[in-house]
Amino acid sequence: MKLEAKRGIDVGNINLKITDADKAYIIPNVISEIDEPVSINTTFLRFKKDEMKNQIDVLVNGKRVQLGNLAIKNGGRERGINAEKNSDADIKIQTPILLAYEALKDKPGTTVFDASVYTSLPIREFKRKEKIQNYIELIAGENEVEFLSGDYAGNKIKVKVREDNIEVFPEGVLALFNILTTKECGIRPEYQKLIGSIIIVVDIGGGTIDIAGLEVNKDENGTLDLNIVNELVDFIPEGVLNIEDKIIRRLKEKEYEISAAELDEIIRDSGCILDNGEDISDEVEKHVRQLAVKATKNVMDRINALPAIRRRKIKKIFTTGGGSLLPAGNAEKNLGELVNEALESNDYHAIESENPLFDGVKGMKKLIDMDEADEKELKESKKGDK
Repeated sequence: MKLEAKRGIDVGNINLKITDADKAYIIPNVISEIDEPVSINTTFLRFKKDEMKNQIDVLVNGKRVQLGNLAIKNGGRERGINAEKNSDADIKIQTPILLAYEALKDKPGTTVFDASVYTSLPIREFKRKEKIQNYIELIAGENEVEFLSGDYAGNKIKVKVREDNIEVFPEGVLALFNILTTKECGIRPEYQKLIGSIIIVVDIGGGTIDIAGLEVNKDENGTLDLNIVNELVDFIPEGVLNIEDKIIRRLKEKEYEISAAELDEIIRDSGCILDNGEDISDEVEKHVRQLAVKATKNVMDRINALPAIRRRKIKKIFTTGGGSLLPAGNAEKNLGELVNEALESNDYHAIESENPLFDGVKGMKKLIDMDEADEKELKESKKGDK
């Protein structure tokens, strides 16, 4: 049985995200290549067996691989600040696994998935053609995925992705597109007044904070058109993983071993209390506030370097990315809120997001829906011409 469909994939340093026909799913970006079977029980992660992130145990072209929480349990590779050398090879493995899982969930019994992939790069990389081409070459290919456990145990599926079926978009643009548009991709009424203005996007991720200015316009069809303002593109080579790495190294000196995935879970969901009872909330708050100050300074330096006539066009700040949700210890604010608060003191007010973690991948989903609607309309038009 064959499936042809479009899917969006967002490969972050901390999480992998994929769209399906209805919504987006998330899985920790940890990969383990193993030989021995393992249990899915863990001592620190609270999860159900039927969730995607807990049951990916597969063979990819005959090689055994686990992703997500199973890989965490096996001490798998995290795509952290010290693991960049593995990232390209990992993407080549992760992509067909995610697509295979999604195909079987969408259409049980699928044996061949001919996928069109929508994905993204940070704006600073998107502006370099060779980066886009390299990324396309990583994702393209034909792979066989066999599921060894979980809901789809015993299923084998061939995943095909052609280079001409891959669309790469700038991450900040996708996130802002999602916020400014309706489900049907029209511009939300409350944001019509922003046409002609510039919005600063601060995308806080695992390894970097990416900053970009996007000019908001409409094309001749009234569709939202976001143009990159080159003078406002920058990045800080630090993110949430750097905060966690500092804490991990300090704990290691005390002979306390913990992975970045475990620590991230504890900071976000367990009140910054380690399993040995140590409270690290003050340490987390210090690092989060320092990074917020650094991000704010970078944005203001970029803005102040613009001519006055361009500065006056900047109307809003939009903070996005999963890293923006990292709590500042036990303070009642997260990293993104601290950045917004500081920029608002400079009269740049924030656009709120319901869930910054999914802004980018939801933007992909809207573009997929829009393209599929256009294709359907074109097919119907051709039928009518016959």
